[in-house]
Amino acid sequence: QEIQLQQLQTDIDTLNTNIANQQKLNDEKDTNIVYSTTGIDGSRVQSDTWEIESLCDVAFTWSDYADYINSRNTLLEKYDIAEDSYFMTTFFPEMSPCESGGVMVNDIDELSINCLFEKVEVYLSGIDVVNDVYSYIAFVQFSSRSKNDFEAVSTAVMMCDADANHNLSNIRAFVAY
Repeated sequence: QEIQLQQLQTDIDTLNTNIANQQKLNDEKDTNIVYSTTGIDGSRVQSDTWEIESLCDVAFTWSDYADYINSRNTLLEKYDIAEDSYFMTTFFPEMSPCESGGVMVNDIDELSINCLFEKVEVYLSGIDVVNDVYSYIAFVQFSSRSKNDFEAVSTAVMMCDADANHNLSNIRAFVAY
């Protein structure tokens, strides 16, 4: 029985490998069909989606004021978002500490607010063929908690463009609810 069980496990492993290989072939065929009928490069969309997820993880994950500032600086430097852009001034603004009782405080630390990226759904919303730019709309789910253990789960709508090298630009975001 032990030998039969080992043989069955080997057969199962072989079948799982075959299924995975067939799924990969099917995915490649699907990508080729979509590209030939619409001009949309599915592998590029996937790579752009990963970059958008990475940006969301930076923008929507911070545990205190220092993390907020680190995330903000990463957005400014890594993603080359302009300090005076709509995204940075309205969605991820600089938060200046203020004096309270002789101590410098900020709202994030004062209220123990944090933010956690949960998930994102990314949709292709347009293609600029001439400039080789894909436009996306993304629905970002994130949660936030305060020192009173009040928790809110929210969704932000983010729009951006991605060039052929997956560099994101024209980033805009709004909290939907």
